[in-house]
Amino acid sequence: AVVDNPIFLLPYIGFSLIYVMNLVYSHFWVSNNFVQILPDLLIQFLIVLGIALTVYVFYLILIDRKTSWEKALLLIRRSIIKMKSKKSLSVKLPDIKLTKKRSKTYLYLILAFAFLTRIINLGSPSTTYFDEVYHAFTAKVMMGEEATKAWEWWNTPPQGFAYEWTVGLISAAVFSLDGLPLVMSRIGMNDSYILFFSLLSIYFFLKEKDLFSAVSFGLALSSKWSALWAVPIIFVLWLKRTNKFRPSILWFALLPFTIYLLSYLPMFTTGHNLTIWWGMQKQMWWYHTGLDATHPYTSQWWTWPLLIRPIYLYTSSEIGGYVSRIYAMGNPFVFWFGIASVAICAVFSYLERNKKVGLIVFCYLIFFAPWAASPRIMFLYHYLPSIPFMAIATGYVLRRTPKLIFTYLFISFLTFVYFYPHWVGLNIPLWLDKSYYWVSSWR
Repeated sequence: AVVDNPIFLLPYIGFSLIYVMNLVYSHFWVSNNFVQILPDLLIQFLIVLGIALTVYVFYLILIDRKTSWEKALLLIRRSIIKMKSKKSLSVKLPDIKLTKKRSKTYLYLILAFAFLTRIINLGSPSTTYFDEVYHAFTAKVMMGEEATKAWEWWNTPPQGFAYEWTVGLISAAVFSLDGLPLVMSRIGMNDSYILFFSLLSIYFFLKEKDLFSAVSFGLALSSKWSALWAVPIIFVLWLKRTNKFRPSILWFALLPFTIYLLSYLPMFTTGHNLTIWWGMQKQMWWYHTGLDATHPYTSQWWTWPLLIRPIYLYTSSEIGGYVSRIYAMGNPFVFWFGIASVAICAVFSYLERNKKVGLIVFCYLIFFAPWAASPRIMFLYHYLPSIPFMAIATGYVLRRTPKLIFTYLFISFLTFVYFYPHWVGLNIPLWLDKSYYWVSSWR
């Protein structure tokens, strides 16, 4: 069948891999006193892969042999033939009958959905949790009567580029259906601020509003130092759009540092000087580069797209068979489809010489890959700034295969509804709570 029809090559390779892994696993299990050589996560992945490949084969045989995969193979063949050409290969996206008025309606519905899911039951739990003991507590004290006692300043302080409007609309829906941005938008931490102001800075730069872009970047930098990863993006955008100097670029030499310095105004107004400020910067640097700390829910950077190790932000005691938890994790379907979409976009960018799609991949990686060099302990929520670009990559892939859009959004929505209590701390029965831990590393 593989010889007669190359579209069966993918399931052939997949099934061969599964069978080989199964034989190796069985051999070691029997001959080495029941030793388990494969992690639970890989076993679960192979099971899901086998089911998916089986469904795919039946689809090829019983429904439609002229699949999009066949078209994709033809596209790849044509692309390889034209690889020597220096011109970008133009790809006509499938038509979608969606008026501008209706697209705006859908966008408003997505925004309303995102707003409601973030605001409902926002006051629960009524106490501070996780790093809110630093950020939210300090803000409350500073706004109260004891502003000068907010904390000791000499100690370490608390820590879209769419292809077209349709891609942007789909990407917004994808982003609204993920769990990690939802969880981090409901907690008093600074991760949502760096995400918002970094994206705002990129947006204004695309609009050639350098003053507002520089201000936004300064606000992002004041939220977290990791906003510096937006600098390569802005530089690449400048090279791509004009590659010429314009005077307004000089705002970036002045405003970001000025705004960063002004963010310490509460410190300066309480009698502390630049010497103490500089000492604080050195302590912050030491915290991120020299502190040897541990945490049970820390995770390596490469595990974030695979959603291997989420993190509890809040958990209550069991009362009458009910429990409440806030779990910082993504929507599994959105995450796993998303990392595949980024890889697909990278392939399309290379084969078609599509710089716009390549920029999406670059933006995703620049907020994510540098963590590989970080010596500090890391958590899943450090992956947050990459998620918007993962959503755009997903939107682009879905836009090229319109028949998948409804199915994808429907499954993502069902998964969102299922995990929603686990993300926002609703009081749920224990049996439901136990159902959320699909793999052992999620506990």
